[in-house]
Amino acid sequence: MLEAPMGKMAIFLGGFLVLTILIGALATISPT
Repeated sequence: MLEAPMGKMAIFLGGFLVLTILIGALATISPT
């Protein structure tokens, strides 16, 4: 069940993107 590392990379990049968007949204909602 081992695909190319592209699957892991896609998941990693997707998670990183979501994290960045979430952090940006939080910073926009409640700027300290």
